[in-house]
Amino acid sequence: MAKNQKKLKWEQLDGCFDLRLLNPETIGTNVHKAIKERLKIVKDTKSWGRHFSKEASTEFDRWLKRLNTPLKAQAYARLSNWFLCDMPFIRKTDLAVASQNLWNALFCSKPEQRLTSPKRDHKILHEKFVLWWTKQQKCQDDC
Repeated sequence: MAKNQKKLKWEQLDGCFDLRLLNPETIGTNVHKAIKERLKIVKDTKSWGRHFSKEASTEFDRWLKRLNTPLKAQAYARLSNWFLCDMPFIRKTDLAVASQNLWNALFCSKPEQRLTSPKRDHKILHEKFVLWWTKQQKCQDDC
């Protein structure tokens, strides 16, 4: 996120981990373009023969076209898995770096641990989410 760019503020939807952007008006043309470019890098990068989830990629594309709609949890969870992977060599791959760059454009706080179980990479664990979400809300409030 650029220093003079306003922080994106998110809210969690009731009963799920989907997030809605509270201030979509802060995403001007330049910021929107920068986020799309970062997503393109994530989508185009392969590491160790693996690539970013097509389902998550489709969800980010959909959300970028309709910023006033919720971003599905599976999309940002899968994004974070790349830079929060338990295997250090994966965290250093080009895809992990690109994923973290996109994350940083969207959120002002980064989870310390992955949000999902390695066996169910799209299902967010409540206790992991709460740890990150508390930090994210504080960061948002500090604007």
